Amino acid sequence: MIVLIKNKVRLEGKKVYIEASKKMAKETEKVDGCISSTVLLSDVEDEVINLEVWKSKEAFDKYDGSAFLKYKAELKPNFLGNTTEIFQEA
Repeated sequence: MIVLIKNKVRLEGKKVYIEASKKMAKETEKVDGCISSTVLLSDVEDEVINLEVWKSKEAFDKYDGSAFLKYKAELKPNFLGNTTEIFQEA
C-alpha cells in the first residue's frame, strides 16, 4: 500500500520543513509494517511530498502517528495544509 501526502509549505521555510520531514520519514520507517518512507520534491514550488510504502492497509491503520507527533513542532511553523492519497494493490 502506498500513502502519498502532498504538503503545502511556506516557501521561506521550505528547507527547514524538508529537514524536519526527512527526520520524520526515518522515524516512520521504524514503525512496524512500514517498508519505506521518503521525502520528495514536487515540480510545484511550495509542495513537499511524503511517500510511504506499507505492508498492508491494516499495518497503516495500526500506526498511531508517533513519528509525526515527535516532529510536529518542527514541521508546523512552515506547514500550510496537505492532501493524502492512498493506493492499494488491485
